[in-house]
Amino acid sequence: MIEYSLLQPPQASQAYDLIRRVYDEFVAPDYPPEGNEHFYTFIQPEVLIRRFSAPGHFLITADEGNRLVGVIAVRDNNHIALLFVDREYQSRGIARKLLAEAEERIAAETGKRQATVFSSPYAVPIYQKLGFQNEGPKQTKDGITFQPMKHLF
Repeated sequence: MIEYSLLQPPQASQAYDLIRRVYDEFVAPDYPPEGNEHFYTFIQPEVLIRRFSAPGHFLITADEGNRLVGVIAVRDNNHIALLFVDREYQSRGIARKLLAEAEERIAAETGKRQATVFSSPYAVPIYQKLGFQNEGPKQTKDGITFQPMKHLF
């Protein structure tokens, strides 16, 4: 059974490993080394703990037993900063459940029912399946190309 909860500091290394593994397989090939290095800095365990324990920020994990199988991170009370699910657990509704958990928390904390994301080109179809709509043109910053998207829930 998958359990969903806020990231605990001892899980930060597992979160890094999961994110890095999935990113390297599906997203990194689309980016130059500069973009990948920028992303790797963003997901360091100590950065995850510091950044997602600040006010208006949180990271929810999906765990099966002692194995972390998915994560979603939110910054600025409504912006999806990370959403990754282990390859073996994809297509089981885990991303959808992580998003629902995050949206519930966003609504409870802000009263707003909107989330945004800067999606990698790879993930645009995934976010569209989750109900997100494109919001403006593609952009590139720090070697990372992304599609701004928004979801009303």
